[in-house]
Amino acid sequence: MSRILLASMEKSMSAILTKLMKTEGYKVVPATDAAKANDLLKADSYDLLVATAGKDAEADMAVEVISFCQVQRPEVPIIAIVENDGGKTAERLSQFKLFMCLEKPLKVDQLVSSVQKAIDQGASIAAGNANLQLEACYQFD
Repeated sequence: MSRILLASMEKSMSAILTKLMKTEGYKVVPATDAAKANDLLKADSYDLLVATAGKDAEADMAVEVISFCQVQRPEVPIIAIVENDGGKTAERLSQFKLFMCLEKPLKVDQLVSSVQKAIDQGASIAAGNANLQLEACYQFD
């Protein structure tokens, strides 16, 4: 079962996303602030980070968590969910290597598809890294 870290200050959004992802068969671990999300990233491995970046404080939290994730867990794909604010929040997040940036209001099928693609890509990269490590240890003909 794939594990998703959901970093969101918005309780209603977090509840909806958690329920949706659980019905799709994912294990969702919610974090309501940056410190908790960062601690969870340090302590455990995840197949995906989903961060909601609403207005002001929530956007700041998303930037902090995404930045931390890219330094500490660069193998974890990241999906950001942003407000429809004329691109201001998306522009703030453009400095990061995101798998996808989705804008509210969300389309459920687009979100589900993006989550699966991100997890598949992360698994593919992890498998490739494992092969590279094996090749570095052993001589293959």
